[in-house]
Amino acid sequence: MIMIVLPYRKPCNEALLAKEGSEQETSLIINSILKNNYNIHYLPSGDASIYMACNILKFYANDLGVETCVNAIIPDMGAWKGFETYAELLDFDINILKTEDGVINPKYLKTFFENLNYEKSNESTPKNILNVLFITSSAGYLQSQNIKEIRNMCNNYNILLFEDISGKVGGDCGYGDIIVCSTGSPKIINCEYGGFLGLSDEFMNLINSSDNSKKIKDNIKKVQKTYKIPNIYGSIMYEALNAKKTYEKYVEYGNYLKEKIKDSEFLNEEGISLFISSKNPNKFSKQINEHIKLSNGKSIITKCPNQNRILKDGVVLEIKKLDLNYINIEILDEISNVINEISKQIH
Repeated sequence: MIMIVLPYRKPCNEALLAKEGSEQETSLIINSILKNNYNIHYLPSGDASIYMACNILKFYANDLGVETCVNAIIPDMGAWKGFETYAELLDFDINILKTEDGVINPKYLKTFFENLNYEKSNESTPKNILNVLFITSSAGYLQSQNIKEIRNMCNNYNILLFEDISGKVGGDCGYGDIIVCSTGSPKIINCEYGGFLGLSDEFMNLINSSDNSKKIKDNIKKVQKTYKIPNIYGSIMYEALNAKKTYEKYVEYGNYLKEKIKDSEFLNEEGISLFISSKNPNKFSKQINEHIKLSNGKSIITKCPNQNRILKDGVVLEIKKLDLNYINIEILDEISNVINEISKQIH
């Protein structure tokens, strides 16, 4: 069986040559590819963006009353582990939401919201509890959430929506009250470093109308000062300009591979990686790593069950790691042939 070495994705040439740029211009470009408009803050990583955003929620909740707590509603799989990590660190209540392989069923979500255990005021709004739904626009990079319906439901039940757009930017995303995005490697906006968070105009209105608006904003500035990032606004801007093309190409290649690779799942779903089921994920992943390698030495797969991806036996083929400048149908056929041969031998 042949061994394939595949080129690992790097930032586009413009992003490499013109790393520095204008923060304001970069924010305009980012907002142009999102559904809503956001006040953008840049940080060293996606994790830093999540932690900073959680702190902002904490500041806002504190302003609602001394006994107000944040109730973090987090999917049981397909969402980044940092959601739960930083929510726990800031002493949020954690409420795990059951999903269908990472995807939120709107009918179940409606029932879940209706059964939330909080005291209601005369206007049927939460009292002393700030409910926040944490989601990734793309569940495990494998399937798209029904983000529009989720957004509407959050509005109906007075739930804040916290949306990680890292795996969907360039597609239909940017509906959250708060968004976060990693620009590290290998993401759609691929700068090998950094991340950002965005506060929607609607969420900023909530802060601005607060009795302690200045205190909340001052606290945000104090925390953000602990993070220093180099000027990589040029890199982020050029990668953001390519985001739609990048996202669509990964989805296209993913769909092609799903049709070619035996035991691929979610054939009609939109994702930038794909899941291949296996009864023996340990041996399957080991064999794939022996025969398909990335040029930087890293693995092209994630062995599952994995809470960040999906809690099923198999592997996720992380095609988002591939350099689109060097990938074509012939190479995709080689990948599928090798994986099918491995599957045939071990299953």
